[in-house]
Amino acid sequence: MRIQAGEAIFGIPMLIWRDAFRVLDRGSCPCSGPWLEKRLGLDQDKGRACLAELAKAGMITQDDLGNWRLSVKGHALALSSLRTFSRKSVERALQAFLERVDTVNREDCFFVKVRRVRVFGSYLSDVQVLGDLDLAIDLASKFDKLTFARLARLSPHPPRHLKDLDVIYWPFIHVRRFLKGRSPIVSLHVEDPLVDRVASRVIFEEPTARDPRSLPSHVLGDR
Repeated sequence: MRIQAGEAIFGIPMLIWRDAFRVLDRGSCPCSGPWLEKRLGLDQDKGRACLAELAKAGMITQDDLGNWRLSVKGHALALSSLRTFSRKSVERALQAFLERVDTVNREDCFFVKVRRVRVFGSYLSDVQVLGDLDLAIDLASKFDKLTFARLARLSPHPPRHLKDLDVIYWPFIHVRRFLKGRSPIVSLHVEDPLVDRVASRVIFEEPTARDPRSLPSHVLGDR
């Protein structure tokens, strides 16, 4: 989803709604009149009116218990961006990303593999001016748990401030950073529940499973 300049709900700019929805999307706050009043500086009547307007716009919906939750459209707004790119630029960024996926899965210096990539958001439309390239990635260790824990400490360039437990997750962080490639176009989503609620397309899936017991040749060395 791409925010258009000047868009507003209840007279409140969409950028402000986007920031509020990002807080709601984390599940740390309830979507309620009192919360909106406090967040947006509204009085009680306007807070209730806001809920009605958001529901009318399709941004929120009620669950079986009557609690308000972000709808699929509301979640999309939480992930939206003001940045725009031509489809040609996005296509180039996607091709470069898939080449990095191939590198990650092929090279033994990466202890994590990419199992699946899905694209969603404005890329699936037929418009020529797009927002971020939204990609959902499924990652997994290339090795069994014990081997992975041992190899994690050999992963390239972990930040010095990482604690021992965090070092275990560094191979995942390392791969995510490599896949991102400092691209301003690529927006990566890992274990994001939103993706299962919106239209998406699988653009990569691991063709074969790798033996989880095998070790990189540079770790095995001479025996």
